[in-house]
Amino acid sequence: MCEVWPRVVEQVSVPCRNAGLDLAEPFQVGWYNRAVAAEYRVPDFGDPGRLAVLLGNTRALWPRLVATLRARPSVAKDPNPIERYVTETVHSALERLSQRWEVRFAHEPPPRRIAVQRAAHVSGLAYLSPAHLSIHPEHGPWISLRAVAVIDVAGPSGPPREAVRTCADCARSCEAALARALALGTPEMKTVEENWQAWLAVRDSCPIGRASRFQEDHIRYGYTKDREILRRCTMITSDETRESDS
Repeated sequence: MCEVWPRVVEQVSVPCRNAGLDLAEPFQVGWYNRAVAAEYRVPDFGDPGRLAVLLGNTRALWPRLVATLRARPSVAKDPNPIERYVTETVHSALERLSQRWEVRFAHEPPPRRIAVQRAAHVSGLAYLSPAHLSIHPEHGPWISLRAVAVIDVAGPSGPPREAVRTCADCARSCEAALARALALGTPEMKTVEENWQAWLAVRDSCPIGRASRFQEDHIRYGYTKDREILRRCTMITSDETRESDS
């Protein structure tokens, strides 16, 4: 009998990829639920063998997001424009399915919070490193994990795939960078946003995926949430106006 889940994954991943959410990794719900505490588990429709899909992005997200913010000012004005864009994109993809589905987003607070890095590890998408970075074999730490969708069809068979240990031969400079970033949080307990360059250094210390490094505006906004970056990125220049009028 032909398995249904690859076709379902394709139905979800194609519209997501077109919107810049270009990572989609299928796995069995039970692989994840057995690996996390009860408060992080996701629905399984009564069967731990149901299909789950981890959705995320590389640097492909930023140009699509900026184009959307230009076209839809209401999204640009949202307090959390990336989260809104991701939510709308994923819901739009899932609503095309005939099967039942549930989705949990990485940005959601408890009681809907998910251990999204653990999902990346058990699904095989990205290895969870000693510095608590999710390391993709091609893109390194330059990925963002966005959501886990559960769909009411049988998922992949077999045991958890688990990510390849990409850090096996690494000098582990990320651990020293992490220690420096953590030290800046004490005793004042400053936020990541205030010390964003130190936290960026943790990512930059990884030798994997340097060609996939996020765009500078993407990096700065991701760490600082500075709205001026969005305003500047979404301004239409006079040259662009002339081109659209021609």
